[in-house]
Amino acid sequence: MLKPLLLIIIFIVSFIGCTRKEDLHKIETKIINLQKKDSVLQERSFKNIKIADALITENPLVSDSLKQINDYFLGDLYKTKGQLDSTALYFTRTTDYVGDTIKTDYDRFYFYNAFANLMASGKYGDAKTIADSFKKRIDTTSFTKNTSYYYYFSEEYYKSIGKYEKALEANKQRVFIIQNWEFDSNTSQELLAQSELLKGLGRNTEAEKVIEFLIANDSLLTLDLKRQVYNANGVLLFKKQKFYEALENYKKTLLNIKLLPQYNKQSLLANCYSNIAETYIELKLFDTASKYLDSARGENIERLSDQTHRNILLYELRLAYKDNEPISKIEAHLSELLNYQNITYKNKFESELIALKAASIKEEQLLIERQENEVKRLNDRNNMLFIIGSLFLLLMGLFSYSRNKKLKFDKQTLQMQQRLLRSQMNPHFTFNTLSSIQNSIKSDPVKAQKHILKFSRLLRLILENSTNNFVQFNKEIEALKKFMDLQILRFPDKFNYSFNYNNMDEEDLIFIPPMLLQPFIENSIEHGFMNLNYLGEIHLEFTLNKNLLYCRISDNGTGITTNSDLIKESLSTKLITDYLKKETRKEVLIIDKKKISNETGTIVTLAIPYKHTDEN
Repeated sequence: MLKPLLLIIIFIVSFIGCTRKEDLHKIETKIINLQKKDSVLQERSFKNIKIADALITENPLVSDSLKQINDYFLGDLYKTKGQLDSTALYFTRTTDYVGDTIKTDYDRFYFYNAFANLMASGKYGDAKTIADSFKKRIDTTSFTKNTSYYYYFSEEYYKSIGKYEKALEANKQRVFIIQNWEFDSNTSQELLAQSELLKGLGRNTEAEKVIEFLIANDSLLTLDLKRQVYNANGVLLFKKQKFYEALENYKKTLLNIKLLPQYNKQSLLANCYSNIAETYIELKLFDTASKYLDSARGENIERLSDQTHRNILLYELRLAYKDNEPISKIEAHLSELLNYQNITYKNKFESELIALKAASIKEEQLLIERQENEVKRLNDRNNMLFIIGSLFLLLMGLFSYSRNKKLKFDKQTLQMQQRLLRSQMNPHFTFNTLSSIQNSIKSDPVKAQKHILKFSRLLRLILENSTNNFVQFNKEIEALKKFMDLQILRFPDKFNYSFNYNNMDEEDLIFIPPMLLQPFIENSIEHGFMNLNYLGEIHLEFTLNKNLLYCRISDNGTGITTNSDLIKESLSTKLITDYLKKETRKEVLIIDKKKISNETGTIVTLAIPYKHTDEN
């Protein structure tokens, strides 16, 4: 009795398995046809790839190669839409399907795409993870393209975090690997990168020698490399105040840009025009400088990169000042710069909010789709034994998948909150400081110019810190002190500040998340010291223990006037509070001094995570 029953069960399971294989073949054929429609970029349709993606989601047994191709197409589509986070996500997923070794050019291509887009998104830690994963799949002792690519990844990563010595070492390894090849674009491109690294290390003489070697062999260079080499030489000569020689190199750069066959050269032309204009400003040839700035603007300034756009505005402001133009015109240039800064950071902040909301909605939609698919699968089953077995396996897989997905989503949300925090701090500080400088132009233009220079140095430091998840402690303190110095410019004779350190020194080599303390300092200045008839004091005390860095911020301001003030939080302080609670499991404590003593003021205590290196 048992034997026939067992044979029946085996037959049913085999029949269902064969049916599923036949259905899977049809589904894979349909996916391939959808992907073929999108094999040419100009014809690529988001609709086709989304249909293919839905089929892959509903049928997890689809081959890995089809999943990999579909993830690449999705990443490429998001790239054309400028959605870097989604681009990096899908390009990274393509590397998950690569085996234990890099066997084909396609394998290397997927890793390169993932690395490049993570770097472009500012996710340097994730890019380093991709580089390390690539290294595990190659033999680094051989002189192959794979090894050359690994050293390229290392060079770009270390360069992005300011470790130019390590970047230079990786660059030299890459040059050594390709040194047996003829002098071609690969060699010259690496030598050009080497000169930039040498400049970053302050070894300008060595950098100049590399550039001189490339110029001596310019007949072997491509047009694009020529314009890069002459531009780099122009920058070196400009820094040495050899303005006429720098101008000659910039004009050679311009000539090579115009000869390039590519259609979209607006950014390159605008950058070159602005460099030439800056040189003419230093030569006091203001009319010529103005013409080149007009040419830079003519390259559709609204579509240029932030750096090029900002440079044009700054050079126009510098030209107006040095050419002794009326105060009204200088104010107009400064107002334009102020408006541009404000709009740039506002757009960045709003785009991050939209991305965070879209990620949450997408997660909910995926959950709903999975639930509907599971119900559909269960309704299609007509064999009790298959239903019980499939349901058991499905529930186990769903539990594991949902748990991993939730952990991954929580981590992504936390990282998004950090980016939101950094993007919303800069516009407020930038707006107020530039407004103060603008107000001082009429009364003291010379002093205003010094403030502009000081502010530009501080802004550069803040922007550099905000691109990293962790920054060196002394650099963060330096930025904080400069921030308070410029606040004293806004509120003269309003307050003083002091720092104290327990179990540590300011120069200790530790790394902390950037820009956590600035909003609380700003609250003390703008709210605690409002209508104060005596000198305000802000005291910061840092205490280092085994696991955390404790910071105590104390002021002698008006304190918390009502109980409702305890729940009135700005977006920045709320994000900081949530972030620190998730990272340290400790709350940010805000105490009114009047409740513990006869003094007025507020005490804020934060527990901050720290590391001894920015690599782990």
